[in-house]
Amino acid sequence: MKVLGSAAALVAMLVLSVASSFGSGQQSCDPSMFEVSQLRAAELSSYNPVFGGGGSWASIAGDVLDTSDLHCRSTVSYLWKLDFVGLNEGVLRAIVFVNRYEDGNPEKPLDRWLGPISSIGMNPEDAANDPAFQSTVVVTAREIERPDESLEEGTYYEITVSGLLGPATAVVRIDFPIMCGSHSSAKENEYPLHVRIIKDVSVDCTESASLSDAGVLQHQFGRFTISAQGTPVILTARQAVRGGIELSYTVTTADGACPGSNTITYPAGQCELLKFCYVAENTGNTRLDSLVVTDQGYTGADSDIVTITMTKTVLEPGETASGEALFYPSPFPGLETWSATADATISESGNGVNSEALLSTAAVGSELCPCVEDGSPITSQRFLCGLETTTPGELECLAEAGSYQNYRCTDERETSTHTCLLAQVNRCRLLTTSLGDPSNYRCEALTATTVSAVLNGEDCYSGTGRTL
Repeated sequence: MKVLGSAAALVAMLVLSVASSFGSGQQSCDPSMFEVSQLRAAELSSYNPVFGGGGSWASIAGDVLDTSDLHCRSTVSYLWKLDFVGLNEGVLRAIVFVNRYEDGNPEKPLDRWLGPISSIGMNPEDAANDPAFQSTVVVTAREIERPDESLEEGTYYEITVSGLLGPATAVVRIDFPIMCGSHSSAKENEYPLHVRIIKDVSVDCTESASLSDAGVLQHQFGRFTISAQGTPVILTARQAVRGGIELSYTVTTADGACPGSNTITYPAGQCELLKFCYVAENTGNTRLDSLVVTDQGYTGADSDIVTITMTKTVLEPGETASGEALFYPSPFPGLETWSATADATISESGNGVNSEALLSTAAVGSELCPCVEDGSPITSQRFLCGLETTTPGELECLAEAGSYQNYRCTDERETSTHTCLLAQVNRCRLLTTSLGDPSNYRCEALTATTVSAVLNGEDCYSGTGRTL
């Protein structure tokens, strides 16, 4: 084992003392036989974080290590140096804390954090290992619940090391991946990432280990505790200014509730209003000013762009603004694609951000034909069918009077003045329920064709704009 300076004589005396205690039957294990460091981060320049962990005890970082330039999923390696001078097997157990939140508040996740341990074990080829090859050492980690409610919210691990055969020095390496979020509530441009051993480390010496009923090697931890030596390394991450905005764009019926859906259908030939819903969210990590949401209308619509009134025009990270508008869709059959855009300015830099969203509307159930007004009125009515009775006088085929249809489809030789929409509707007539039996009557639905006309070049909202 490598010992610097005058400490060599002290260690030699300690080993002799331990050896004599075996012969005298006195206690053969003492906490002074162990010395453990705090977790120390390896200097990033000593290995390639993109391709996994590395580093050595000779190249540990200072008290602060900046990880801002690391790519997401890069690896940060922590090293843990253990010294044991006992003659039997040494075992240790430590509790490690990793922070995940700003000020320990779970509602404020960090923009960057250390993910679950990706690898743990002896640090191979570390010059501080003495002896260099220690095949008996086993290192394990398991995530545990927060040991004490008074402790900060975060991630906690139980790290165990067994198989230390003294005198020995071993360097354990724990690898963490850098995880990246979409936005953060952190208010500073730089914040700490804490990884440290908390509480005291439980240690013990064993002459032998027993097997549990499941065949797992068991050690007796915790007869003694020692403190981890040194100051934990604090990793920092500079929070780059990222502006982002996302627009949600949906549609529903005029009296429906927002949010709606990404597509809606309605009967062709009718000029009915639809409600369009808008939600703009700040997905960046800095404030957005001057939010403007506009609706460009559906494909082929000859109309002005409409600016939507939103609930707010300044958005902090994670905040949303919403708005609604009533528009006339096209009365003609077919699928229409609508487009809306959200634009805003990044407060800190003055740069712009934007988001475009699309939705679809579809008029269904009709066919088109060029038509003219020919002055032959046909009454359009809507009936309620399906009722039955034994007394004809008590049954009416209820009807709602509609407008007159004065149009007919043209042939190739005629010039049309309108576009007509042909729709199949039900009409009703009073019939007996069975042939030759006049005792029961019902209203029967018959299929008929209705015609509605739109003047060429006009639309539902022509002359009045798209909104009420």
